[in-house]
Amino acid sequence: MRISLALAGALLWVTAAFAGQQIVIGGFDPGTHGETKAALAGLEKALPQFQKLGVTSHEVYVRWNLCEPQQGKWDWSVYDPYVEVYKKHHLKWVPFLICGSAYSLPDWYYKKPGSQGYICLEHGTESDVQSLWNLEMRKHVAAFIQAFCEHYRDSGTIESILLGVTGNYGEAIYIATPNDDWTADLHGKFHTHPGFWAGDPFAEASFRKWVKDKYERDDKLRAAWGEKAPALTDVKPFLKKNNPGNDRAWIDFVDWYTESMTDYARFWLTETRKNFPRGDIYLCTGGHAPPPHGADFAEQTRVAAEIGGGVRITNEASDYELNFSLTRWVASGAQQYGAYYSFEPAGGVNAAGVVIRVYNAAASGARGLHYYWPNIADSDAATENFVRNVGVFQRPHKPVTEIAVFYPSTYIKLHGQNFLEPLRPLRDRFDFSYASEKQIRDGALKNIKALIVMQTDVMERETAAAIAKWLRDGGLLVRAAGKLHAVEGDDVAFDDVGHGAILGSDANGKTEQFRQFAADVLSKAPQLSPQSRAMVAADGKEDGLFVTLVENDTLLWLNSTDKDRITSTNTKLPRLSIISASLAKRD
Repeated sequence: MRISLALAGALLWVTAAFAGQQIVIGGFDPGTHGETKAALAGLEKALPQFQKLGVTSHEVYVRWNLCEPQQGKWDWSVYDPYVEVYKKHHLKWVPFLICGSAYSLPDWYYKKPGSQGYICLEHGTESDVQSLWNLEMRKHVAAFIQAFCEHYRDSGTIESILLGVTGNYGEAIYIATPNDDWTADLHGKFHTHPGFWAGDPFAEASFRKWVKDKYERDDKLRAAWGEKAPALTDVKPFLKKNNPGNDRAWIDFVDWYTESMTDYARFWLTETRKNFPRGDIYLCTGGHAPPPHGADFAEQTRVAAEIGGGVRITNEASDYELNFSLTRWVASGAQQYGAYYSFEPAGGVNAAGVVIRVYNAAASGARGLHYYWPNIADSDAATENFVRNVGVFQRPHKPVTEIAVFYPSTYIKLHGQNFLEPLRPLRDRFDFSYASEKQIRDGALKNIKALIVMQTDVMERETAAAIAKWLRDGGLLVRAAGKLHAVEGDDVAFDDVGHGAILGSDANGKTEQFRQFAADVLSKAPQLSPQSRAMVAADGKEDGLFVTLVENDTLLWLNSTDKDRITSTNTKLPRLSIISASLAKRD
């Protein structure tokens, strides 16, 4: 990688990183003891460039099998040399603790008594990835976290600890990918595919207890699930095609499945904070939150906030609309519940994507921004794009978001994750947060002035009641065509708007017609502040220009196109650039 002389001045500015903002580089990971020397050599070779680019820390996978090669005997010989390198070069460390994914399992534990892999409901076949319902596994996790923290807690090198709790790679989601990559290198290929992984004995017992705690008696279960519901003693996890009841039965199963992941995340977070009382702790999560993943990103931020922690979401690419749609639920939840958050790519990022990812992190108010080293170093264009734009992230921005889009949690549980793609073009018109049903019941609409309901025909009664109260208190509901009903079938209608207003369109929420309607309405809505109305009016078009309102009456723009552009407010946006512009207040 070469850095041109034309960027020298920018580089001097980049190295003055702002306190609190974290720029993390991943790569140079050893998979075995024998790979450590070469991985470290590669890292040390790159470190001068790290420093010039304002990188604050390096992330390395800390695998259980490399730390506890014999039960109860800890070996830190792989990671101690990394700590020495960090100290030598005044760089911080992000250890990514992996314990439970297939590539982290020590030989003494792998398929031995006490181990239990997830079992899929589709085939009844066990995976190498370990079941979160196995309490024996939790003992090993707790011991691993304690041993790691006791050894490295006072090293002075840790910027944050990243928790790799489960799944194929170490994210807070269930098994979600095929078996065709490096995660099978340690013990060979194993059973893995997208689906529901709730067939092991511990999972069955957990679901049975969850249902019994909720319904208590067989007659109450039949009243909720329908007359074909099993007895409480016979309840077990099921696929949708084998649903023993109605929609409520399926929602209960998905809720338990997702709550189990959230509970496991809380366990990891709590154990880590117990052993690492000061410093940042991130829960690693990923995917796009379909029901089989078992991830409620807002709930994950809530349990992270309980211990003063955050969430790293690892699903970005090089397209801004895509990245926004995948990461905004984490940002919205974290802002509501008081967590911090960080963004990471799922893999490759092109030169344009380097800029786009800086903008998403800055416009979302993220604390951390992760790149794999090749994302930045593999081309001069990528390096130069990073240098020219990373300062926008290093100066923390606080987004001002008065508009939310209703995240249709119940609809997604019943019909799958088909919400995000139709949502993406709306972001090209104006900025907004997400508000899921649980978030709304927890008070997410407190600071929201306009709620857009663009895709759903169903919601829980409690959610509808919370929206109705918000409406009476003065909220603006912008609705697409279609009727709403509760899970049990009764209609949902917002008849008493009180001090609020409902503006409805005849258009389907997935259409350009509805998106234009929403932009037109919001650019004039008296419920919004003049600044938010001006933000919508300044863009409002699907043109590859994106705008965010941030504090101090400032608009933060992204021109994602390859042409110089001028906004409707006469702000000049060079090709592929991030520009901030003061917003003249409007009445």
